Amino acid sequence: YVIGKGGSEMEIITGSTPQDLSHVNITNTNYAASSMLNGDQFAKVFGGSTGDDQDWFLLTIKGYNGASLVDSTEFYLADYRFSDNSLDYSVDQWTEVQLGWANVTNVTFGLTSSDNSGGYMNTPSFFAMDDIVMENTVGIQEENVVLSLYPNPANDVINISLDGAAN
Repeated sequence: YVIGKGGSEMEIITGSTPQDLSHVNITNTNYAASSMLNGDQFAKVFGGSTGDDQDWFLLTIKGYNGASLVDSTEFYLADYRFSDNSLDYSVDQWTEVQLGWANVTNVTFGLTSSDNSGGYMNTPSFFAMDDIVMENTVGIQEENVVLSLYPNPANDVINISLDGAAN
């Protein structure tokens, strides 16, 4: 997994072929989660002392093809805006975020929070990301190929036979 921060950008390096970005797994970092749960020298406890403060921590993911926006999605890493406080949450496990974007060359990540002061966000601006699933089916031609491996089990040599493969 990787730790991202607000303003992070992921460039998809695939030569000149854009990718289809299917989904990604996202969660809070320990630092951000602990800060929202307990507060710290900069940030407040989310929900406040009564649990009624309307706090939130939002990750905005944007996919681009060059300079053109393909699509964007928002994912709340924490949401304390519910009138029923039992529904308030801070993400504490890997969560699959569906994207379904075609022809993406780069992705940006922005973080915003309800906890701000002096023009700056007090919530630690970090998130964790794993299992970035990309697909590229451009130019792939389906073939009927029979793959044989023998003998099985093998001691020294494994024979590989491909019937019906172009390459």
